[in-house]
Amino acid sequence: MFNTGQWRKLSHYLPKRKIPEEVITFIERTTSPLCIACSGGSDSLALLLLTKLFWPKRTVVLLHYNHRIRAVSDKEERQMIDLARQLDVKIEVGHRPIMSETHSSSKAIIAETPPLYSEYSTTASKPTPLGGRESTTDRTLKTDPSEFLPSEHNASYPQNPLHPQTTRIVPQRPEAHSPTSDINLKHFTDTAVAPANQPLPFLPHPSLLKSDGSLSKLPSEANLRTLRYAFFEKMLRLHCSDILLLGHHTDDRLETVLMRLVRGVGLEGLVAPRALHKVSFYTKVRPLLNFSKNELRNALSNCGVSFFEDATNDEDDCLRNRIRHTLIPAFDKVFPKHWRNGFKRSCQLLSEQRNDLKQRLEKNFRYWDFSKKTFERADLRILSTVELRYFFQTWFQQYQIHNLSTQTVDIILATLRTNRPTALSLDPNHRLCFSETTVAIITQPLKPSSHAIAVVWRGGTLFLPNGARLSFKEEPCSPERYKEVTSGAFSHNEIAVLDAEAFTFPCTVRFWRNGDRYRPLGAKNEVKVKDLFSARKTPTDRRHQLPVICSANGDIAWIPELPPSDAFKLTPQTKQCVFLFYQTNKILYGGENGGERNTQST
Repeated sequence: MFNTGQWRKLSHYLPKRKIPEEVITFIERTTSPLCIACSGGSDSLALLLLTKLFWPKRTVVLLHYNHRIRAVSDKEERQMIDLARQLDVKIEVGHRPIMSETHSSSKAIIAETPPLYSEYSTTASKPTPLGGRESTTDRTLKTDPSEFLPSEHNASYPQNPLHPQTTRIVPQRPEAHSPTSDINLKHFTDTAVAPANQPLPFLPHPSLLKSDGSLSKLPSEANLRTLRYAFFEKMLRLHCSDILLLGHHTDDRLETVLMRLVRGVGLEGLVAPRALHKVSFYTKVRPLLNFSKNELRNALSNCGVSFFEDATNDEDDCLRNRIRHTLIPAFDKVFPKHWRNGFKRSCQLLSEQRNDLKQRLEKNFRYWDFSKKTFERADLRILSTVELRYFFQTWFQQYQIHNLSTQTVDIILATLRTNRPTALSLDPNHRLCFSETTVAIITQPLKPSSHAIAVVWRGGTLFLPNGARLSFKEEPCSPERYKEVTSGAFSHNEIAVLDAEAFTFPCTVRFWRNGDRYRPLGAKNEVKVKDLFSARKTPTDRRHQLPVICSANGDIAWIPELPPSDAFKLTPQTKQCVFLFYQTNKILYGGENGGERNTQST
């Protein structure tokens, strides 16, 4: 709970002058609604309140996405709707789709938690309006969530709720309130009482509990991010807005840069997240990049504003959290007191250099037609490495191919320097095909055939015609890993673990053809693949959809749903192993690698 007059003092602790100048200029030169992604945490809540203070005449739309991961997420949703009413802003609420498995059927059954406010739940109690008084002007717009879904799903909704439902709350302008009116935002955590100086334990959302009470596998951060941004983009279109405000702060930037330094990035990666970032039809705006997490939290506390705590942020199950809890505190001990100021200065200098380089590259390529699907190899080989990276990035953007990693581009550049024809998988809809003289983007869907789909390099990912994907990961083979693999911990339907010394790259992926044979794991002699399919009663059409993975020497190493080849099995002497993951469309809801979007090319 906080007093109206108190929260307006937030600008005293978080002054407008610290917001990046380009952000202020951008916002004040535009007129479209300001859509704010707000979870209710300290950073996004501070962003919402500051936006109301600094740009009071602008239309604000609060976007809240309920991931349905924590037990309190539904309560937090109700509180955000309550807050939106009291601040007199529109709010849009999206929900993660829920999938549950039943023992009675091999097919997935979709279970959707009813939205808090929609035409499907008209009896839900409404939040208390400003000042604790019931307002006769408050109303809920009962809209059909299907209007926010692609047209092919409209006819079957809600019987087929595979997409996030959206709750729309559009408050009427309330009557005038005195400066002492209270705004209620209860501080929900995952426990009613938490021991001092100890992380809050994680309590799962009911949708994550199986019928036997066990916990389902949690969706990955990448999966949740994809769902969240899909919701944001739908709402931006709905409100005719091209501005998405995000609450990233200095600590977020520091964590991101450290993560990317380890992975290997250039200037473009080191200056992210940027204050202004044009994406597709809208711009991501980050006004809080010059404020630290502690500054935001202290400012809210000083103004009597409480905020949500996410218990999952206290766990070390992801790299960002480990950096936050282990690496950055170590920096605080090793480096001078104000080392963060040096970091911000470095980011500023890198950003200036990146902008200058980009201007020079744009000038050099101003006469290139990036709408073309084909370029001559000879024209590309005369370019420098920096120019080639810019060329491929700009070319791919023309075809909506985004987020390719630096490793992907390295593979492309290495392939360009050779003369051999090959094809690299960029995403489910695009391949980069090299002939002896040209490089072309192919947008036609892949079709099963007896020919090779592609040559796959170490660490690559291949998107297959049946909607599945095949990815490769190499790691040391410890005694524990060897024991785990040989004990049958991994299903041959989806995962194969091979000896990296025996299975070499580049490997070839093709489809099954008559006459294929190999020696399955544990077998003494070679067996026809056709006989293995017959023994498992694999349907004929499915046989022609499964990829056949061959090592660099052409020998079959594995076919999903069949045992891997005995020639590539792990031994006690194996030092490195290669994981092969075959993932079908269930990756959208979790599974191996958590449904994370892999941007590695093949």
